Amino acid sequence: MLRRLRIENLVLIREAELDFGPGVNAVTGETGAGKTILAQAIGLLLGASGDAGYIGPGAGEAYVEAELDLPDGILDDEELATVAELRPAGEEGLVAARRVFADGRTRAYAWGRAVAREDLARLVERLIAMSGQFEQRRLARSSTQLDLLDAFAGEEQLRRRADLSLPVRRLASRSSASLPRAPTASSRQPRRRSGRSGNAFATCRSSRRPSRRRPRPWRRRTRTSPAQRSSPRKRTMRWHR
Repeated sequence: MLRRLRIENLVLIREAELDFGPGVNAVTGETGAGKTILAQAIGLLLGASGDAGYIGPGAGEAYVEAELDLPDGILDDEELATVAELRPAGEEGLVAARRVFADGRTRAYAWGRAVAREDLARLVERLIAMSGQFEQRRLARSSTQLDLLDAFAGEEQLRRRADLSLPVRRLASRSSASLPRAPTASSRQPRRRSGRSGNAFATCRSSRRPSRRRPRPWRRRTRTSPAQRSSPRKRTMRWHR
């Protein structure tokens, strides 16, 4: 269950803290009161991408924090082993947080310690379920279809999946690390042009492409002899370039 939600400098909310009680909690208000911002805050904890547009006016960063109850044995899953290692001793609940910086970067936290956004979202998705107008689009995702198929297969299939998920993730990380990296803009060497000494960018004349002159079109020229000048009608027509 979501026990508390804290928001700082998120869009139009400068600072807000909500405490939720057991049972049904309703958040109401007129248009523009900030109900959608609360949904966006929970969406950040569920792994939604953030950008500089989430930061409120005059602020340098936005911060969202939530306290949730942890059911017994939820952290025993191998997929959540990275987050389970960060859990302090004697802590019963989960303190999840996301921070959005002015340059668009984000950072996720579990119990105040930095954690990968995907790992935190994988845990929060098991604790919070959001439904919206277009929630049925999740059925088109291949990951959701595999989850439904494995759950329909039974406990044995879920156990096999849990046993193989960690080796598959390690293999995927090794294969991605062994792939050659594409050259970045900073690593590319600028192409130097040959030229005179003291000017590396001066273009040498010998390196220029030879210009192709277009052939002169055929044109008609009349030539008259001194004897023909008296009679302009008799002229010799010659074709030349």
